Amino acid sequence: MSDSRTQFKPFPEIIGELHLGHKTGRLEFTLEGHQYRIHFDKGSIAALESDRPEQTLSRRLLDSGAVSPGDVELVMSMARTSRGKKLGQVLVEMGILEKEALIRELNNKLKDSFTALFDLGRISYVFTDDPGDAEPWQIVPSATSADLILDGCRNMKSLLPATRMLQDPEAYLSISSDAAMIYQRAFLSPLEKRVLQHLREPRRTRELMERIREDPQEFFKAVYGLINAGFLSLTREKPATPRIEPPPDQDLPARVTRREVVKKFSEIGTVSHYAFLDIAPAATPDAVEEGFTQTASTYHPDHAVNESLSDLKNQLESIFLAAVRARNILTDARRRKAYDEEMARPKSGVSDSTQVRLSSAATHYQYAMKALSRRDMEDAVRSLLQAIENDPSNALYPFKMGQILKRLPTQQKEAEMYYKRALEMDPLNTEIILDLARLYARNNIKHKAEALCRQAIQIDPSNPEAQEQYERIHKTFTLPLAKVAYFLLGLLLGFFLRYALLK
Repeated sequence: MSDSRTQFKPFPEIIGELHLGHKTGRLEFTLEGHQYRIHFDKGSIAALESDRPEQTLSRRLLDSGAVSPGDVELVMSMARTSRGKKLGQVLVEMGILEKEALIRELNNKLKDSFTALFDLGRISYVFTDDPGDAEPWQIVPSATSADLILDGCRNMKSLLPATRMLQDPEAYLSISSDAAMIYQRAFLSPLEKRVLQHLREPRRTRELMERIREDPQEFFKAVYGLINAGFLSLTREKPATPRIEPPPDQDLPARVTRREVVKKFSEIGTVSHYAFLDIAPAATPDAVEEGFTQTASTYHPDHAVNESLSDLKNQLESIFLAAVRARNILTDARRRKAYDEEMARPKSGVSDSTQVRLSSAATHYQYAMKALSRRDMEDAVRSLLQAIENDPSNALYPFKMGQILKRLPTQQKEAEMYYKRALEMDPLNTEIILDLARLYARNNIKHKAEALCRQAIQIDPSNPEAQEQYERIHKTFTLPLAKVAYFLLGLLLGFFLRYALLK
C-alpha cells in the first residue's frame, strides 16, 4: 500500500507525520534530479539513501579516513553477493570498522542530510508501507527521529513554515497527551526545555512568547520542532491540562508520584545497584540496559512536567545520576565482578552499622539539597561533608560538592579536588567529566578542559553535549592568527614611534 501525492506541507511536517504515526516503510522523493529514500521502522529513521555520490556512506567513510579505497571495493563486492546485506553491516562483520564508529558516521550522515532537507517546500513523494528490503537493517543510527527533527528545525534558514503553522493567534499550545511522545528519548536545548516548563497548562503562542522573552526566530523554530517531534500539540480549542497516561499496548512508565520519587531517593546508597534498577543479580548486559532505561525514563528530571513535582527536581536529578552510576558499573565486566565480590564479602557483624551510615549519608544528602534550594550554601556544604564521611564510596556526594564549590570564586581548587574524587569512583560518568571541563574552562585552563571533552566523546560518541562543549571551549580560547598579527604589528609600531619621539 502506498500514498503518492504532491504535498504542500514542508519537509519537517511530512517527517513529523510519519514519526507521530509510528510508520514502517520507505519515503521516496526526487530533489534536483537526485533520488532520495528514507527508511522508517515504527516511526524511527533506520537509514537515508541518496544517489548523490557525496552523500553515500562509502564516500563519507573514505573522506573521514575510516576505511581505505581497497576496503570499500572489497566490502561492496561482498555486499553484492550476500543477499541484501548492507555495506555497513559487512564492514563490521569483516572487522574493518567498529560498530560504534559506524553508528557515529550514520548519525553524522543523517544529521548533515536532514539539515539540508528541512528547508524544502512542497515535494512530490511516495510512501510505501512495505519496507521491501530482502534483509532488514541490522545496524541503525542511535539518533532518534525526535532528535533529528529538533536539530533540523533548529538549523532551518526559512521561518515561513514555522510562522505559517503558528500564525493563528487563537490557537493553543499544550504538552502532548501521548505518553509515547512525551517519554521519547531526545536531547532538548535549554530553550526547548523552557518551553515545556512554561506549558504545564495550555497557553496561546503569543502568551508563551511573552513569558519566555526569547529571540522570536529561535522561539518559533523551537516550538515548531517540538510540535513536529511530538512533544507539543497545537489545537484551536483550549484543551484540558493533559494527563499523561501510557497506552495499554505500550510498555511505558506511568506518571511518577511524589511518594515514588521520595521512596526511590531514599534508596540511593542503601540498596544494591541491582535493586535500584529493579533487575536480578544475574541480569545480562541487555537486561541491565532495559532496567536503566525504565528507571531513567520514569525518574528523569526533564520528565517532571507535573506541577506537583516541580520542587523535587534535585531529587530526580540525584536518582538519575545514581541510575547512570549503577548502569556504568553493571555493564562493565571488570567493575561488575569487583562489585559482586564486595557485595558477597561477609560483613562479620558490621552490617548494621554500615547500613546506618549509608542511611545517614542519604539523609544528609537530602537535607543538603533542601539547603541548596533555599540558597543556604554553608548548610549545604556541612551536610554534604557528613554524607561523604558516612558513605565515602558514593560518587554522587563529592560530585554535588564540586558543583556547589564551583560557584564560589575562592573554592575552585577544592571544587576540582571533589570532582576528581568523584571521577575516581565513577570514571565513565560523562556528566562529571563535562562539569569538571566547565570548571577548567571557567578558570582559563584550556588544555585540561579540551582533554576532558575529548575523553567524554570517546566514552559516549553520540553525546552531542560533549561535542558542543568541546567546540565552544576551543572557539572561546582560540585567538585568530590575524588578530595576533595585528596586535604584534601595533605593538612594534608603538615602540618605533616612542623611540622616534624620544630621539
